[in-house]
Amino acid sequence: MNITSLEIAQATMDMFFCLFCLIMFVSIKANNPKQKSMRMFVRLFLIATVLFFGETLAYIFRGNLGPFNILVTRISNLMVFAMNIAMANTYVRYVSSVFVEKGAEVSGNSVKFAVSVNSSLVNKFF
Repeated sequence: MNITSLEIAQATMDMFFCLFCLIMFVSIKANNPKQKSMRMFVRLFLIATVLFFGETLAYIFRGNLGPFNILVTRISNLMVFAMNIAMANTYVRYVSSVFVEKGAEVSGNSVKFAVSVNSSLVNKFF
């Protein structure tokens, strides 16, 4: 494998953040959150876990020419790309649910607009 010490350090940090987000996800999910905003918050941790895991795989397998390495790199890059879009969509819904729970009025159009902008990015590439 052709991996530098900088890539090892980056992969180690990404794996640490992946495990941290996984622990946070499990601990919050174990308390069975009832509010919609907390369920969205838990979802954000799950998405972050997958995103950091994809980043870790990308750093480990990047630059290697074997067919397995190329496949893993492509799949991990797709995971990172998809999770960034999912993170943006979930975050918009999380913020709007927090506003609604605090008593502010959120226009459904603003949430739909923010989500549709992210969805249009997905449609361009798939």
